[in-house]
Amino acid sequence: MSNAVTKVIPFTILYVVLIVLLTNYMLLGPLKIIESIPNFFLYIIYAIVFYFVFGYGVSVYASKR
Repeated sequence: MSNAVTKVIPFTILYVVLIVLLTNYMLLGPLKIIESIPNFFLYIIYAIVFYFVFGYGVSVYASKR
């Protein structure tokens, strides 16, 4: 199982960089949906959603290997 997780480390680094860029420059910038919530809390909400999905995907991938 740990061998399967180590195979996704490069993908993890790429995913984190892309999600941070997407969140900072798109979702909190020109595509800001909710104006009444401060950016910090929106960032926390986006992080929970994106990293939960990623963690679930890695878990499923590791269990099938």
